[in-house]
Amino acid sequence: MDKFIDNPWLLRITALILAILLFFTVKPESDDKTQNTLSGTKEETLEMPLTVRYDNSNFVVAGEPETVSVKLKGPIGILLPVKNSKNFETYIDLKNKTIGTHKVKVRVSGLSDKLDYTVEPSSVTVQIQERVSKQVKVEPQITQQQLATGHYVVASAAAPQTVTVTGAAEDVNDIAYVKAIVPGSDIEKSFERDIRVKAFDASWNPLEVSFSPRTVHVTVDVGEYNKTVPLVVKQKGEPAEGVNIVSMKPEQATITLYGPKQQVETIENLTLNVDVSDVTASTTKAVDVVLPAGVTYASTAKVNVSVNTEAGAATGEDESSNNDDEQTEETDTVQTTQKTLKNVPINVLNFDPDAYTIDFVRPNPGTVTLTIEGEKDAIEKLSAADFNVSVEVEDVAEGTKTMSIHVEAPEGIKAKASETTAKVKFTKKS
Repeated sequence: MDKFIDNPWLLRITALILAILLFFTVKPESDDKTQNTLSGTKEETLEMPLTVRYDNSNFVVAGEPETVSVKLKGPIGILLPVKNSKNFETYIDLKNKTIGTHKVKVRVSGLSDKLDYTVEPSSVTVQIQERVSKQVKVEPQITQQQLATGHYVVASAAAPQTVTVTGAAEDVNDIAYVKAIVPGSDIEKSFERDIRVKAFDASWNPLEVSFSPRTVHVTVDVGEYNKTVPLVVKQKGEPAEGVNIVSMKPEQATITLYGPKQQVETIENLTLNVDVSDVTASTTKAVDVVLPAGVTYASTAKVNVSVNTEAGAATGEDESSNNDDEQTEETDTVQTTQKTLKNVPINVLNFDPDAYTIDFVRPNPGTVTLTIEGEKDAIEKLSAADFNVSVEVEDVAEGTKTMSIHVEAPEGIKAKASETTAKVKFTKKS
């Protein structure tokens, strides 16, 4: 027995068997991880866009969600590339469906058959509606709150004036407003900008429709509130001894004042205080314009006033001379006066109204204010109908033209318009 145990070959064979058993019993941990990575399973949930397959030339679909959740389960070696690339599709098929409400199953295509999946939601309810198109007019939208204090919108326009709107018949029929909504605040200057078009129903709820073109070019003409008023001259101080003031007359009859409407509208005239204490002979004085309360600025900061004088008589005759001056000035005042005529229409000459329509971009509406001057008796009898305010068109074509304003007044009457030019848009009739 001892000889058998001491046999070296027996010991060698026994050691080999024990080594083999030990190798298969104790497997390295790293090998386990590698095996799990290559052959294990895993779950992943992906958010996927939902595609709608339908006849988009004749129908519109509403009610479908933008995305669905897809839970995937399968071998890690297959799942991980799908997770990273998302190279599969989730969709609903409506090609054989008619107008109305339908509940349809969400389908998946492009996945390996070695992956299991579930979709949430598994089905969706949608509405199929008739697709319609129509032409609609676009209007720029800008509010008074967006403007700087004392400013207003003179005119606004969109080009093109109409766009094609396309969508579900129900939405298209509900359209009450199509607007190009102007952004911004404290706006004080005219501007041009490309703005996206939006549609709203009667309650100003936005509608899901499409437009062609999607944007329009908006032009907004911004002005400051203003009013043109007559100038009144008032003497300040006394001239040198022996000098009498015969008359004082400004070189312009009116001045335009700018500022908030509530302040400007209440002003009827502007007084120029002419200091004559240094006057020794007839002269022209540059008089500073003193702005009334609330007025931002005037069309000019100074006004030239012609001061006409004559030498006075002896001291004993001063009072008589002064009385004569007062009578002369009073007579001038009685004989000559000014008057303002508002909303005088501008006539557009030399265009065919059967071929074109016109829209006044500036002034809007197409009227001006006339300041007229002349003998008091004649002025009091005149109205807007006695004056012809017009612009003359040359080479009529579709588009916007800026033209000089001409004023024809009765004989002996001076007339000045509040605007010197007019901007008119011509649109060819179809």
